[in-house]
Amino acid sequence: MDGIAETGASIEIKSSVSEQLDAISIPNIDKANITLLTKKLKPATFFDLEYFPFRDATYPLAKWRADTERLTSLFDSLSFPIYVADTKSWKSPVSEDSIGKTFHVGIDQEHLDQLLAALRNPSFSESNRATGLALGYPATAVEAWSSKPRTTIYKKDLPPEVRDSDVIKFVGFALSRDHWQEELEQVKRIAAAIHETDPKLYHSIIAAPPNY
Repeated sequence: MDGIAETGASIEIKSSVSEQLDAISIPNIDKANITLLTKKLKPATFFDLEYFPFRDATYPLAKWRADTERLTSLFDSLSFPIYVADTKSWKSPVSEDSIGKTFHVGIDQEHLDQLLAALRNPSFSESNRATGLALGYPATAVEAWSSKPRTTIYKKDLPPEVRDSDVIKFVGFALSRDHWQEELEQVKRIAAAIHETDPKLYHSIIAAPPNY
């Protein structure tokens, strides 16, 4: 009986998170990362939420403000610590009135602090390495990306059956040349968790065109 009750509660919570994310205008990759936080399959994440006046017809300021409030409320309900900073997009020259927020989120304060420390590291190479680990990327992939020269592999250079698979759509980091098979096993677990938790999001991700 206890197990059934716990399962029911879990389904109710996951449905609520999925519904809230569905109402927020952020990229699917950011929705996926937030979903993975709720499953404890990712320690931390960060993303931008931006408003541009020239896009007001499709993304009005009122919607941007509502999304900012929805995200803050969602993370609070999940007891996820956050740090929100004002950000200025690289696209800002097209509109001096553009505004944005960068949300940094951790499953707990320790992991949020690790992410913030990594991003603030003055050494570019050390910041890259620490940020990758703080985001939960495989250590082999982080090392391949951080090394000089890089020892990563392009998605287009993977075997066709891998390159054209659904799971490749969930790769959010550069795969390493020597360990991409093991790294894809982690990605498969991520894809399965998203499919279980939010099927609509899962199918939206696999329906997107390939990004090689």
